[in-house]
Amino acid sequence: MNVIDIGCGSRRDPRATAGMDFYPYPGVTIVHDVTTFPWPVPDGSFDGAVSHQLIEHLPHKVSVAGNDVFFEFFDEVWRILKPGGTFSFDVPDYRGAEACGDPTHRRFLNVQAFSHLWTPGRDSLYPRKTWELVEAHNDYWFGGASGFNTWHLQKYAPTIDRAFQFLHVGSPRNIYVTVRKPG
Repeated sequence: MNVIDIGCGSRRDPRATAGMDFYPYPGVTIVHDVTTFPWPVPDGSFDGAVSHQLIEHLPHKVSVAGNDVFFEFFDEVWRILKPGGTFSFDVPDYRGAEACGDPTHRRFLNVQAFSHLWTPGRDSLYPRKTWELVEAHNDYWFGGASGFNTWHLQKYAPTIDRAFQFLHVGSPRNIYVTVRKPG
């Protein structure tokens, strides 16, 4: 399966066969600024795309096409995917400590922010492309002064961790979303 990691940095996703980033790190096969459109990738080139902790860094600006860069970014992912291709991404939940802890984060997001992508006719800001929702969920953590966090649960009590994640116990940490280009 031909998958691109968008904004891969120095650690390209192991599922990815290509990586795109602004900096020429090892593993980057396409050096390009993801906020400059169009990307130097032919239409329908990939079966899938992934992006880890990138979307919260997208600036609040209007692109040359007159749309917010957020929507232009998703339009570009749509363009480079084959019909039926999936895009999996994660971002910090706006309620989690990681969201505000990095001064380069420009967007504070929740799952509802992404619903503009898969709700047909939701608003006039995103009229062109509607994704199919495959999955959207948060993970939760148990950090704080005790130091008890998800890592400890996953290592020592994975069944309890899965139950806590299902029940949404703890503080939201990240949002995980997978969408599909209809086809």
